[in-house]
Amino acid sequence: MRPADPGVCLLQGHIQTYAWGRRGQRSRVARYAAAQGIIPEQQMSDALPYAELWLGTHPSGEASVITEGRGRIPLSSYLPAGALPFLLKVLSVDRALSIQAHPDNELAKILNARHPHLYRDANHKPEMCVCLGPEPFEALFGFRPVEQIVDALKSIPEFRLACGSFAAEFCESPAAPDALRKLFESFMHNNLESLEQAKRLRKRLESADKLDADSALALRLSNQYPNDAGVFAAFLLNHVRLEPGEAIFVGPNEPHAYLQGDCVEIMATSDNVVRAGLTEKHKDIETLCSMLVYASKDPVEVIRRDAQNRFPVPVDEFQLECIDMEPKRETQTMVLEPSISYSILLVVDGEVTVFRNGTSHNYILSSGMACLVAPGIQIHLQSGGSGCVVFRASVPAARDANGL
Repeated sequence: MRPADPGVCLLQGHIQTYAWGRRGQRSRVARYAAAQGIIPEQQMSDALPYAELWLGTHPSGEASVITEGRGRIPLSSYLPAGALPFLLKVLSVDRALSIQAHPDNELAKILNARHPHLYRDANHKPEMCVCLGPEPFEALFGFRPVEQIVDALKSIPEFRLACGSFAAEFCESPAAPDALRKLFESFMHNNLESLEQAKRLRKRLESADKLDADSALALRLSNQYPNDAGVFAAFLLNHVRLEPGEAIFVGPNEPHAYLQGDCVEIMATSDNVVRAGLTEKHKDIETLCSMLVYASKDPVEVIRRDAQNRFPVPVDEFQLECIDMEPKRETQTMVLEPSISYSILLVVDGEVTVFRNGTSHNYILSSGMACLVAPGIQIHLQSGGSGCVVFRASVPAARDANGL
């Protein structure tokens, strides 16, 4: 039996300790996990990479609701519909994630049916990441303009040799159908030649007096993944640096790899990732090469908040807002209008008091803490002199709530 819905409940997320995460107290994820009571601060390990904090109902890492009547219960057991259509995350990235893409709905169903142990759900995974700072959030995202790729093939001998005969073919006719796909496939298969050229590239760059930005990134990736031809992606994909508050939207079948920094990420509820390089995990090179959108992103679209504090994205499953209450001497109050769905509030900086409209009941949330808010409830956020930054994840108004 579900407890009576008080409208606002504390949330406790689930942490993932992937190898690329920041370790110990350096990780924002670890600090947030301590704030939420997931791990006591004194038990935090400097040896563990605290990579992701999940707030959602995905079975690979479900959040919990802290209720007054029944204590800690799974979020899916609390919700009338049993699931949220979105998954909210915090990432703390110390080294590059895999070169990857996420399938569209049609491919997700096929992959889940064929390989359920690798692709555990049948849903697509459009996603958006927002840089939290203080340093830029770095990523590889989308193919570069073909002119830049041609320049790299001509100036980086190891890249040219790793691509074999396709290098000359691409330089001659870069706009030809399938030219970009053939070039990408030529080194991503990690054949002996591409691996040998990756080693030679690293050796040459290590002894160079000065490196341009692309070569410096290639060396950095090579140091992290010394036996992976995926390092050549530094010359093929756009190197994006997001400043705090800036975001990118990653649609289905778009190649990307997060490189370094902290971000808030929101996506449709899925954990489907097709990988091909820069990883020790399972690589599905054939699937990735066949599914990608082979089109240049020039320039990469950087998303910023609109007048309603929302990050506009073309999806039905999620909506993300960022409320920034700057430090002031006097107390500030901001009203959040009701959402049609259950929503999640996540404090990423400062401290805020959350009031349900018409009641004196409140929660004081410090940095890293989160709460669940029921549909149709107006919320008041109150901040003192220190200010705060709060994200709200919900479902866009155009979508039918369906009991969420």
